[in-house]
Amino acid sequence: PDADGDGVVTFEEFQDFRVARAFENDADGDGALTLDEFRPTLPKRVPRMMHGRAFGRIDADGDGQIVPDELRAAPARGFEQADADGDGRLDAEELTRFRAP
Repeated sequence: PDADGDGVVTFEEFQDFRVARAFENDADGDGALTLDEFRPTLPKRVPRMMHGRAFGRIDADGDGQIVPDELRAAPARGFEQADADGDGRLDAEELTRFRAP
């Protein structure tokens, strides 16, 4: 996710990476994710019965599809949790902790 190679990941880089990874699942290539295309983007620990709720929180206009702008606007809890010192950037140590199982 460190797009500029400076050793830290900014929130913007995190969001760009998050959106790019999610849209790898855009099976029909229409630029939007349906619930079925969205499911694989969720962590395995999220129960399947909660997938619709997570999808609905991101699908701001309620049209049954998530577009990149909606995903960008959604809270990035992973970033917030990983940013231990609250400086708005993830350094190598924070990234290592974030990726640890």
